Amino acid sequence: MNDAPIRTPSYWWVNHKQSHKYEILNGLLWSPQKTSNGNRSHFYDNMRRAHPGDFILSMANAKIGAFGIVEDFAEVAPIPVAYNSEKNLWSNVGWMLPVQWAENPNSLKVKNHIEEIRPLLAKKYAPLQRETGNGNQGAYLSKISENLFQLVLSLSNTELQNLSFDQEAVSFESFDDRLDTYEKTKEDLSDTEGLQVSKSRRGQGLFKENVKRRMSECPVTGVRDPRFLVASHIKPWRVCTTAHDRLTGANGLLLARHVDHLFDKGFISFTDEGSSIRSAEIGSETLKRLGLISRLTSAKLIMDEEQRAFMDYHRRVVFKSEE
Repeated sequence: MNDAPIRTPSYWWVNHKQSHKYEILNGLLWSPQKTSNGNRSHFYDNMRRAHPGDFILSMANAKIGAFGIVEDFAEVAPIPVAYNSEKNLWSNVGWMLPVQWAENPNSLKVKNHIEEIRPLLAKKYAPLQRETGNGNQGAYLSKISENLFQLVLSLSNTELQNLSFDQEAVSFESFDDRLDTYEKTKEDLSDTEGLQVSKSRRGQGLFKENVKRRMSECPVTGVRDPRFLVASHIKPWRVCTTAHDRLTGANGLLLARHVDHLFDKGFISFTDEGSSIRSAEIGSETLKRLGLISRLTSAKLIMDEEQRAFMDYHRRVVFKSEE
């Protein structure tokens, strides 16, 4: 059996606004999930289309000031505290995409090169207005061609291999560590309670015990040995607004580690009736190699009303659906 072909990287262009300094410094992109009127946005959906290894151009103040490489898939995450001063933000929960950034050694003023850039702009969903070179209204993260990416590198008199990417880029774990402190301060938790909230992020401590009181095995694989099971949050830890939601067993599943990864990243979920559903973004060949084709078909999860409410959130917000 032949291995699946190696994926070639895609290329993206982000139009930063007030938050660009924070995002570059902290190694990320953050966007709302929907527009202010509640509609889906192609540009926000692109946050979940980006893959690890993809490359990004960063434009802020009409200049390309940085290049980035995507470190992981986007996940559901609360709005960073630093964004609270931005008056035009309407959502407290959005997509967080981890990116390793490198400063463009020769910051490029886009308008000065619009004649060269214009022929390479897509007719739909372009990051720039074709005539003026200004950023397109509402265009946050846009997919671009490799040719356009390489042109900007050339105009900046630099080469990709010469960019100094920071190997110490902030990760989701360090972001979650900051949320540990924030949550403890916000709710005035005791040291013991704060420790339990922190452990719950890692599927440990009181949270895991609470989940184990509800179930004893992975509903997909049937694995029962706790050494190989993760207590996985249904509604992600980082968007829970109370210690209760982070610690209650109703917001958790015991899952084998590879199943936990698929569930956490939104490749699989469960219906109210307890049957598994899978995203179109994960193919049968991958599931077959993971040994999950037949097991997902036969999986059955028994849930009460409280757990169904958390699972409804997972299907609406985390699950990778194109609906």
